[in-house]
Amino acid sequence: MTEEPRRRPVTVTTVAVLTILAAAAALFTGIGLFATLAMPQVVDRTRNPQALLFVAFVASWCVAGGLIQLVGAAFLLRGARWARLLLTVLFVLHIGFSAATSVAMKDGPSTVVLVTVAAAVALLLLWNARASAWFDRSRRYGGLRSSGQEVSQRE
Repeated sequence: MTEEPRRRPVTVTTVAVLTILAAAAALFTGIGLFATLAMPQVVDRTRNPQALLFVAFVASWCVAGGLIQLVGAAFLLRGARWARLLLTVLFVLHIGFSAATSVAMKDGPSTVVLVTVAAAVALLLLWNARASAWFDRSRRYGGLRSSGQEVSQRE
């Protein structure tokens, strides 16, 4: 039987920090794409309005995904079980999209492999025995502070 950890497991902290970094990259990418769309020379030289619409869609997806990842990572650090489930769904989607990209491109880039491996490792880190025990403890005690200390029911 696994003992209940009093402090947040390193695996959960690692996943949260890496998710925050990935969210920052997604946000910067989305903002950069929006900035590119705001340049008159880009809009004037593009003869295909569908291409501009596609770039706007990708930029929106990057910003929304980055914000969702930031919220998920922040609440993951606090022991929220829903945040672990949210990030699990996102990681599974990353693996699925990476597989689809790999098939579509036939010789998928190494970043596709990197994203797939990173998402799979994150899933393993989030769902190991220590992490599960910590999330169970968090639910029973009404949440944890970011330091891993229990929050009393009266606070």
